[in-house]
Amino acid sequence: MPLLETYPNPILAPTMPLKSSCALRTFGRTLAPLALLLFITLSRAQQAETTATIEVHADQPDGPMIPIWNYFGYDEPNYTYAPNGKKLLAELAAASPVPVYVRVHNLLTTGDGSASLKWGSTNLYTEDAAGKPYIAG
Repeated sequence: MPLLETYPNPILAPTMPLKSSCALRTFGRTLAPLALLLFITLSRAQQAETTATIEVHADQPDGPMIPIWNYFGYDEPNYTYAPNGKKLLAELAAASPVPVYVRVHNLLTTGDGSASLKWGSTNLYTEDAAGKPYIAG
């Protein structure tokens, strides 16, 4: 008994899907669960139980602590020189034993230079009518 039926007309054969026989379907239905069971069994066998022990000795200094919290960034570049921006920068600097660094976003964003909560603009990069860039200011 053949596993696959074939069509007698070779011209129509590419356009018509082959039908699998009952034996092939039974074989596939049996093989798929067995393959899945084998995969699950092998994957569980490879998972070894591991334990880790973490000890913290907070009373024993290990060296100087280098602050990593002295870097700040914000989206509104015009806020830097506004009264509240200057106040905030002064407070951050006073609270830190190391210099405070600020990375201001949108420094080259074209706009009218007005402040905005999310998107600021400095209008530093501008193009003339011909599309040639120039520095505004």
